[in-house]
Amino acid sequence: MEKIAYTSDDKAQLLQNAASLCDIVRVTVRSGLLKGIFTAHTLSFKSCLGDQFEFASEMPIYNDAFLIDKMFTLWENMYNDKKTYSVQHRLNLPSRPSTWRYDSLNKYLTHTTDPIEGIYERLLMDNTQDKTRYSIAIVKNAAQNGYDILYISGATNKEDWQMYEYMGKIYSTATQTLFEVDWYRADKSLDDKVYMSGDDIGVLHFSFYRHSRRGLPLFQNIPTPRKFRDEAHGYGHRYCHFAARIYRYQLSCSRGRLGL
Repeated sequence: MEKIAYTSDDKAQLLQNAASLCDIVRVTVRSGLLKGIFTAHTLSFKSCLGDQFEFASEMPIYNDAFLIDKMFTLWENMYNDKKTYSVQHRLNLPSRPSTWRYDSLNKYLTHTTDPIEGIYERLLMDNTQDKTRYSIAIVKNAAQNGYDILYISGATNKEDWQMYEYMGKIYSTATQTLFEVDWYRADKSLDDKVYMSGDDIGVLHFSFYRHSRRGLPLFQNIPTPRKFRDEAHGYGHRYCHFAARIYRYQLSCSRGRLGL
């Protein structure tokens, strides 16, 4: 193992820097203690796909000044077959590829009249600790009376995701501005307790009730929101500066285009 994370901060940093979640293994060690003697040792490894491998030993280890050294020696002897890391042997998270590609998606979005369809990028506020710039596309799925969410870029574990891969679905509710969402997390597990609301200036707000994130605001970058497409009057340009000043969003404002 190249890096080991013990604390919550160390684990968060490891997840942030891993190109693939399948490069990370979760390790659990257990031992029983009876009258100053450790025994019933287990060493468990859990993969990104949930597979678990466990090694066990009944060797008695006395609780003395050399306890830590003896424990490490025991763990090493449980599985003493050292292997060289190879990307070719790395596990893969499940993939949900779509048929969309750059040309077809951009051509489609150029002619759409649906105000929700488009390419969205994450809005970063001044107090946002995680500066990752997520980018997704939302296209209508008439067969399911909703929308598909396509991954574009921004995942920290980028080697686990393909561009234009399905990363969620949006469903209408009885409330016109509220939607239910099936969202695939970074590890490709499903979160079905996500809700989306929108406004008339091209911002979608995703609320994750099973996650520490309270909300994920995404700004419609392509096409420019309909309310601000009259570039002759500079509406989009003025709104961009308004959002940057009032909401403290980190935006790059230029005439003719709203960008992040």
